[in-house]
Amino acid sequence: MNSITLTGNLTAEPEMSFTSTGTPHCKFTVAVSQGKDKEAFFIDCEVWNDDISENVATLKKGNRITVVGRLKEDKWEYEGKKYRRFVVTAQDVAVSCRWQNVIAEKNIKKD
Repeated sequence: MNSITLTGNLTAEPEMSFTSTGTPHCKFTVAVSQGKDKEAFFIDCEVWNDDISENVATLKKGNRITVVGRLKEDKWEYEGKKYRRFVVTAQDVAVSCRWQNVIAEKNIKKD
């Protein structure tokens, strides 16, 4: 089973966009610390669901979050050189209540 859980801080404001068919897509990067005095990993993430994309788009740089999702590999070739990167497609994103004040509201599904 392909599942990953990350906890870290948003490195910038999430970027919301829409596909040509109107599907929302939100991209963001999480800085995951490896411990005191160690380098952090910067992990690219994305969400595609209507409700979660809109909620993630309201988060701010520096917010501490936990991301649960699937790891995928993007491959491409440019000018004869091969590239690849890993991206987490989030299924859930939670804001840490330990490091910040959070106001939670029930998400009511739209018909």
